[in-house]
Amino acid sequence: MVPQAAKMEEAGVTFKRKATPRDMFDVNFRYGVLHMPAFVVDEAAKVLLANLVAFEQGGGRAARQLDGGNLVTGFVALVGSLVNTTRDVEVLRRCGVMHCMLTHDEAVRYFSHVVQYTTMDYDRHLLACLFRDIREHCQWSR
Repeated sequence: MVPQAAKMEEAGVTFKRKATPRDMFDVNFRYGVLHMPAFVVDEAAKVLLANLVAFEQGGGRAARQLDGGNLVTGFVALVGSLVNTTRDVEVLRRCGVMHCMLTHDEAVRYFSHVVQYTTMDYDRHLLACLFRDIREHCQWSR
């Protein structure tokens, strides 16, 4: 897991929207900047993300072979780690990463809910290196 967005911002991390991402999972962290594609959080996205996570979590071998692992689950875990308070939603909204069509409270509740039903090896998933780099940067900045 990584610190929440507001705490990362306090540690000097900048959030930037990727102008031309390969896909919605094209996330990287370099020199204190977390680059992410913009994503929408609305009622349709809530259902879609929950279903994709459920597919990955319960889909067995076929689901794990898509893109080499639990990509959607890793992305949801990332956003779920970033979003713990309405202030976190505001940080991501302000930089253009999150387009939230829900109330900020609803977005916080949604990501808290969906993340608690995911299981993954946080040391070996597809975004594990990203998580590690962010944690190291935030600890170094203290």
